[in-house]
Amino acid sequence: VPDKYEGKNVVSIDDKVFYKNRKITKVTIPDNVTELGSSVFKECKNLKEVTLSKKMALMGGECFKDCKSLTSIILPDSLIELRGETFMGCSSLKEVILPKNITEIKGNTFENCSSLEYIEIPSGVTRIAAHAFYGCSSLSKVFVPDTVTEIGSSAFRLCDSLERIELPEGVSINERAFK
Repeated sequence: VPDKYEGKNVVSIDDKVFYKNRKITKVTIPDNVTELGSSVFKECKNLKEVTLSKKMALMGGECFKDCKSLTSIILPDSLIELRGETFMGCSSLKEVILPKNITEIKGNTFENCSSLEYIEIPSGVTRIAAHAFYGCSSLSKVFVPDTVTEIGSSAFRLCDSLERIELPEGVSINERAFK
């Protein structure tokens, strides 16, 4: 992604710009970009490597949905919001380091990331929404900080390998959270 386009600084990437592009295998987002729209890289099935801007603040819904070849991603600490379904269906995703400034893991964010093995939720997150980790069948360990006050319906549903999860005292857990 270029720093400038038609003489102007690139500060965001609009919705669906690279949607279903099968030629992309590697992406580097320059540091002047602070926002990715919805479905920007959705269904880029050969995308393996992503380097995000160090100033990224927002990633739109379905941003990397169904990027089946993506194995890991480092989210910068500048990131304050991941919209729902951001990594849904990224079945090769094994590792994600969540940034310290997010306050919610939105609905379906990691749904069906079947290779994801471990997630550490940063202190400051207050809510894990419905279906956040639904179908993460390789997820075996989860650390939930004491700032989390709510875990939504089916948040960890079909996490068949889940052996250990530490939950804070007093957290409100939907009756179907671990179904």
